[in-house]
Amino acid sequence: MSEFGPFEHTVGVEDTALVLGSGSLEVLGTPRMLAWMESATCQAISAELDETSTSLGVRVEVDHLRPSPVGSVVSISGRIESRSDKSVVFSVDAVSLDRPDKPLAAGRITRVIVRTEDFLRRL
Repeated sequence: MSEFGPFEHTVGVEDTALVLGSGSLEVLGTPRMLAWMESATCQAISAELDETSTSLGVRVEVDHLRPSPVGSVVSISGRIESRSDKSVVFSVDAVSLDRPDKPLAAGRITRVIVRTEDFLRRL
């Protein structure tokens, strides 16, 4: 299937569990890692969408396997596992470039494709 990435991010203080409210330590917070993973899937599918459609994250299954300190560089990559007319399932991985042999996080993200106007009308 189609691969994407790597997308690299440097962990800053603003990315920590302490700042994000998801823990008490100054290490990469799971919410930020997940946001980076979702951003990667958005970028991976963006070229396939026309100006009338967008994609929405509807399911996330991610294991955050080890910590990353402030200053470390995190690389997000993945591949498309499956697709239909209305949805795409991605496998996503994160590694810290200081220890690329040890996975930082791994999981799956499902996005659905919707017509933007129709979606906003239903709000």
